[in-house]
Amino acid sequence: MFLKLLFLLVFLALLRKCIKSYTRKHYKPKYRPINPSDNMDYSKVKPIEATVGGKFCQFSSSAEYKYALLLESKKQKGEIADWCYEETLFTFFSKPPNGTWQPEGIKRVVYPKQAESYGKTRGIVKAYIPDFRITYPDKSEEYVEIKGRWTQRAMTAIENMKKYHKEVKLTVIYPK
Repeated sequence: MFLKLLFLLVFLALLRKCIKSYTRKHYKPKYRPINPSDNMDYSKVKPIEATVGGKFCQFSSSAEYKYALLLESKKQKGEIADWCYEETLFTFFSKPPNGTWQPEGIKRVVYPKQAESYGKTRGIVKAYIPDFRITYPDKSEEYVEIKGRWTQRAMTAIENMKKYHKEVKLTVIYPK
């Protein structure tokens, strides 16, 4: 009887571990342009699915989740008008002549005022989605990026934001 119980406990522990590793390996961010040199190991990313302020989000990290809770408390106090998670995509190439490019799950696509066409764009990073968009009571906007670690792709995206979208206020938070 004891051996059966022990065997069952070991089996359940192994099953739980397999399910957990499967879900982590198959997690993919909401949208990421094709990038063959992206060597990010997404099996280490622990997404958090939560509803904050009536908005269902799949946060990429616990730091993003905690920041969303902070933003929601600021919204309740009236310090900010609203916040959104990963809804705006900034491109680093000009608007296609056939209309707009609207990936699934993205509510707004912002094209730079002056840029090359998609095929001529240099570099691997062709688009970027900041983590949060904060709208203040005076209708001004700020974008916030939470970075757990700096990758080459992240650095290139931030540099391209400064180059192609100078008018956008972008704050990068690096929690320790």
